[in-house]
Amino acid sequence: MSRLILIIFLLMTNQALAENKSKSGVPIPFQGSWSADLKHCDAEDVMNLTITATHHNAWESEGRIVSIVKNGSHEIAFVSALTGEGETWLSFNYYRLSADKRQLTDITDPLTETPAFRYRCPQKK
Repeated sequence: MSRLILIIFLLMTNQALAENKSKSGVPIPFQGSWSADLKHCDAEDVMNLTITATHHNAWESEGRIVSIVKNGSHEIAFVSALTGEGETWLSFNYYRLSADKRQLTDITDPLTETPAFRYRCPQKK
């Protein structure tokens, strides 16, 4: 199912990017470090995630974001070229940001998976 979603996303990306692409990459409200538990923000944890304007870093994988599609101001989908553990692959992710911009919900595959909730980690000084 995930592969089908990725293929459909890639086929639709050209038109969607022409209409909705952020000129500077991932919009600022989605950027930052995220964790399922704020106690784990400074630790290595399987649920930690960092999103920058151009990169997506998750547990044991990281890479450049190659396509971005926004759906309003609180939803974003992107394809990343990830590397990790000696392999490379394309990854599709779909996120919803809460109204207060402090919770990020991973809704990549809502038909088969329970959404993963992450909270914005405090910025390091």
